[in-house]
Amino acid sequence: MVEIKYVDNKADLKRFVNYPYQKYKNDPNWLAPLRIGEMEKFQPEKYPFHEHADVKAYLAEENGQIVGRIAVIDDDLHNQTHHNNMLFFGFFEAENNDVAQKLYKVVEDEAVKLGRGRIRGPLNPSLNDGAGFQLDAFDTDPYIMMPQSPPEYIE
Repeated sequence: MVEIKYVDNKADLKRFVNYPYQKYKNDPNWLAPLRIGEMEKFQPEKYPFHEHADVKAYLAEENGQIVGRIAVIDDDLHNQTHHNNMLFFGFFEAENNDVAQKLYKVVEDEAVKLGRGRIRGPLNPSLNDGAGFQLDAFDTDPYIMMPQSPPEYIE
């Protein structure tokens, strides 16, 4: 059974950040981001984005193994600047559709809780850090900061 776990300690944050390195370790086209940079995106004292946004990370686990992850991103500055009421998600990875649905449900529940009327993503955690899913060219060399995801995410 898949369980969703809120990341509330450094050990789980490390697992959250390291998950794509495990998932894509055999993909010759995956261009791994710097781990230290990925860790810093979740550390308010090191990443200025947190001055105007709240980022919550979640892991999906099954039998003690990570099978997915997602972050919920509530960016007050974006909502004030653009006069919308939006919640974002990012850092999305899922082993299958069931896991994806459970992770998206976390985002939907958070949007309801915060009174947000729209959801947009993926952003990691903002447009400045990478956004979207890869839609084609899965067998070609990637470009830096371009989204990389498996073909099944299109479904």
